[in-house]
Amino acid sequence: MRRNHKKRLIGRLRILTLAAFLLLSLPILFSCSEKPSDVDTEASESIPADVTDAITEPEKQEKLPPISIIANEYYLIHGKEAPEKVISAAKNLKSEIYKGTNKFLLICSDAQTATLSKKELLIGETNRKESIEAAKSLNYMDYTIRIENGKIVILGGSPLATVQAARVFSEMLNDGRIDDLDAEFVYDYDFDRFIENSLAYNSDSFVPKWADDFTPPAWMLDYEEKLYAMTSPTGRITASSHRGDVQNYPENSLEAILSAIMLGADMIEIDIRLTKDNVMVLMHDDTLTRTTDWKYKHGKNGLPNTPKIEEWTYEQLCELRLLNQGKPTHYRIPTLYEAALLFRGRAQIHFDCKVSSLIDRNTDVYLLAEETGTKECFYYSFGYDTMNLWLSYDSEDKEFDSFVKKIKLYHAQSGRSLRKSKFALLAEYGDHPNGWKAAANDGYMTVYTDKIELFCRFSAAKQKPIPLP
Repeated sequence: MRRNHKKRLIGRLRILTLAAFLLLSLPILFSCSEKPSDVDTEASESIPADVTDAITEPEKQEKLPPISIIANEYYLIHGKEAPEKVISAAKNLKSEIYKGTNKFLLICSDAQTATLSKKELLIGETNRKESIEAAKSLNYMDYTIRIENGKIVILGGSPLATVQAARVFSEMLNDGRIDDLDAEFVYDYDFDRFIENSLAYNSDSFVPKWADDFTPPAWMLDYEEKLYAMTSPTGRITASSHRGDVQNYPENSLEAILSAIMLGADMIEIDIRLTKDNVMVLMHDDTLTRTTDWKYKHGKNGLPNTPKIEEWTYEQLCELRLLNQGKPTHYRIPTLYEAALLFRGRAQIHFDCKVSSLIDRNTDVYLLAEETGTKECFYYSFGYDTMNLWLSYDSEDKEFDSFVKKIKLYHAQSGRSLRKSKFALLAEYGDHPNGWKAAANDGYMTVYTDKIELFCRFSAAKQKPIPLP
């Protein structure tokens, strides 16, 4: 009896458990039978369209930065006859792009690219129409950076300017100023804005300090006589004015150069250095402390703290003024370009380059001399062989051709090239008339002088011109 009662009790418990399970499952069964379109309609409509699109469509690929596009899709191309400076600039740009992308660009000349399929980054002068067109608007110290139809042009009016253009292009890539290689882009650097009011373009207005009490005779200003005198083994003493008329004006200033020219100097020694942005300027020291008002202005208004001239751009140097006998003046540091314009047809340039490893006479100096019309003014510095080489660059320059032939004739007649001279004469013989005459007696017919006004007064009183052949 007890066993049957236990069985009946267990059966009842099972029935009650099953009934409870069925009651709990009914809402779930009914809800699953509803149509999907009837579920959470409001919640579905509240989801933004861009979010649902992102869920249902493949994720779009992020656009690469320009420096990565260049690394993947471009060749870096220079001219077949590109100067070493331009090729070095191309290599430096390649290195900068590698730093940002870990990929190397292929560098090749414009003569090697007929079968290449990638886009082109042109640096310096090339045979591409984009380079040729861009060059038409550039003077010696100008440069341009252009993007047209995906092609990139980096070009300066000289190798030095091209190097600077490549530096600026690299900076633009890194700081985001170039953000789309498919868009048209033009950046033109016009150097003329710094030298518009230069004495080099308005020399007729200059009245030297000595003008009231000295007038050089006409023969002392005769450029042809000066040229012949430099090759003559006898006759009058010629002079190279050391840094210009330094007794009246700051050394290496345009005013000192023009004053020396107007006095009758045969040659004028000038010192050349490079700025941070590759501009050739006149400066003897490698620092600005002795010759400028740097100590009053450095570190202010964005100017560098360092006195090293190589750390200053020319635009920054324009904020400084030259000192004369330790006192500030209103005179500025000039460029070689401006100085060359003053020499044209008047005197020879005694070119003392303090950074000769950075400046090449047959590219950097030649192109400047060609543009300023002063190729023959560098004869005293570089000699006949260089003049003859320069003529080969442009044999159609009839005026320069005539000059080279004339110098060759002068050499043949005199049996020598240039007169002997050396800077030590200033200390060895003394910078005064007796010293100059003593040096000449020893065969040094060309002397250096810090006293060009005194020399020219001496020359006007005691010397005679050398008759031209």
